[in-house]
Amino acid sequence: MTKTELAKKLGVSRSSLYYKSKQDLKDKKILPEIKKIMSMNPSYGHRRIAIALKVNHKKVLRLMKKFNLVPELKRVKSKYNRVKQRKVETNLIKNFCPIVPNVVWLSDFTYLRFKNKFVYLTTVIDVFSRKVIGWHLSLKQDSKMVQKALLEAFREGSPEFFHSDRGSQYQDRGLEELLNSKNIKPSKSDKSSPWQNSWQESFFSQFKLDLNGTGRFQDYDELVDGIYQQIEYYNNKRIHTALKKSPQEFLLEYRDSLQRVDTVSKKMGT
Repeated sequence: MTKTELAKKLGVSRSSLYYKSKQDLKDKKILPEIKKIMSMNPSYGHRRIAIALKVNHKKVLRLMKKFNLVPELKRVKSKYNRVKQRKVETNLIKNFCPIVPNVVWLSDFTYLRFKNKFVYLTTVIDVFSRKVIGWHLSLKQDSKMVQKALLEAFREGSPEFFHSDRGSQYQDRGLEELLNSKNIKPSKSDKSSPWQNSWQESFFSQFKLDLNGTGRFQDYDELVDGIYQQIEYYNNKRIHTALKKSPQEFLLEYRDSLQRVDTVSKKMGT
């Protein structure tokens, strides 16, 4: 059947059989850029891709659905079993949103299975920038791993509050003395309330996704190096959706703004 006969049968003009949607052409033009971002960042969803490309996130979501694109690494969603708790005074950071660095630091640890054993990763995060400022990998689950991560974080300064859950690792006398030596106020989540340390919970969930397992590491030294590289990626390159940029970029912009204000203030003073 010729195109003329087909057009006549369908009741449309012959030229319409050659029509290509302008929207389809636009979509196919941006498709390689989306695929490139996804290949470089296998856990990126539509929001981070949109930030990277500087386009509307709804557009990216539409295109990902249209072309059946899904992140190579996908997070398994979980729900907290929220238990109603009485008010506990030791949680000092409820409804607290710092506007400068080194006000609230958070800490928690997670376990990673490696060579049929568990290793324990402890991190310290500054709430202001979401940057991991201290971390330690340990073969043993004890308070020492927390103290070592905290001592590394002290290179960034010291906070007003140090927040964690109520695990025994965070109620150790040695940790208490270390915090007292820096005049840091300890803050604890309410019992059975992991969402009160949601920043750390979210970080570990995403970190494990990006790490993509530990089977590719041949020995403990390789594992340590792999974790180091992943934290460097998180701090310096990975887009944080709340910040619209990486933690380090956010922190550098903040410091640059302070320098500009200081420069203006000095000029006005002279």
